[in-house]
Amino acid sequence: MHISEAVPTNIITGALGVGKTTLIQHLLTQKPENERWAVLINEFGEIGMDAAILHSQYFKKDELSTNDITVREVPGGCMCCTSGITMQIALNQLLALAKPDRLLIEPTGLGHPKEVIQTLKSKYYKDIIRLENTLCLVDARKLANEKWREHDTFKEQFQVADHIVLTKSDLYQGNEEQQLADYLSELALSDVAHSHADKGAIMLSLLHKARSQFQEFKVLNLVTNSTLTKVGVNNMTLESQEKLIVRKEKQSEGFYSRSWSWSPEHWFDCAKVISVIKALDVVRLKAILITEDGIFSFNVIDGEIDIQEHDEAFDSRMELITSSELSAIKAEQSIEHLIS
Repeated sequence: MHISEAVPTNIITGALGVGKTTLIQHLLTQKPENERWAVLINEFGEIGMDAAILHSQYFKKDELSTNDITVREVPGGCMCCTSGITMQIALNQLLALAKPDRLLIEPTGLGHPKEVIQTLKSKYYKDIIRLENTLCLVDARKLANEKWREHDTFKEQFQVADHIVLTKSDLYQGNEEQQLADYLSELALSDVAHSHADKGAIMLSLLHKARSQFQEFKVLNLVTNSTLTKVGVNNMTLESQEKLIVRKEKQSEGFYSRSWSWSPEHWFDCAKVISVIKALDVVRLKAILITEDGIFSFNVIDGEIDIQEHDEAFDSRMELITSSELSAIKAEQSIEHLIS
C-alpha cells in the first residue's frame, strides 16, 4: 500500500455510552469541503451498530461511502487485541479505498486503546499514519460508580488521552467535575487539558494538535475472559427465525452482549419497541429499526433513552450490553417478544 503523505489520525476513546458516535457525527458535519475523511469503528458486540447508524445518516442504501466520507467497522471488540491483525486488515483496506485526508478511529468502550496506539506506532505505519490528539470522552457521572472507577480499561482511556472531553454535562447535578479532577489526580493526570462538548459538538481544532502527553509504552499482556462467539436462534419460534438474519453473543471484560440483525422486510411496532426497551436492565442498548412509523435509532444508557429518526437503513439491528449473564438472558427473552 502506498500513501503519499502520512494521514492525520485521531483516536476517539471513552467508556460505553459516553457519546463517541455522536461526537464523530458532529465532527463529520465540520469536515472541510475539500477533504476526504475516513472512520474506523470497533464495537464490543458482533453486529455493527455505530457504523449502521452513521451509514443511515450519510449514505444512501447500498452505498459504502460517499465521495468524501468512508466508514468501516470491525465488530467483536477485536481491534484492541494484542495481535491487532483484524484491525490492520480493516485499516489497510480503508486507507486504500478512501485515500483520506483524515482518519478517525473509535475503539470499543471496553477495548484497550493502548494496543490500538501500539499498532499505529509500529514500523509498518510509521510513514502512513501521523497520530494527532487522542480524545478521551467522559461522562463524569460514571465516576460515582466504583465499577467504572476501578476498571482497568476505564483508567487506560484516560492514560492515553491528550485531551479529555466532558460529555452530557448538562445532566450533571452536583460535584461531578470535582470528582473528575480528583480522579485525574489519583491517576497523576491533572495536567491533561480538558473541555466540554456541547451536545456532542467540539471545536475541530482539537483534532489538529500533535500528540504530547502519551509516552512510549510496553504492550500489556492482557488476559480477558472472552468466550467464542455463538451464533444461533436459541428457542425462538419458526416465524421469528424467518425474520432473523443473525443473532450473536459475546462475553468479555465482565460484560455480556447480545446482538441481532433482522431482514428489512420485517417491520417493528414502534410503540412496543419503546415499551420493551424501557423496561430492560442493560448497561447499554443501541438499535436502528425499521418500524411501521418509520426508521428510528434507539440509544439507551443508564436508563435514559434517546430516539432519532432516519431516512435509510440496510436492515434492522440491535445490540445490548449487560453486566451479568442473567440480565442478558432476561433481556433476550424480552426482545424475542418484539418479533414473535
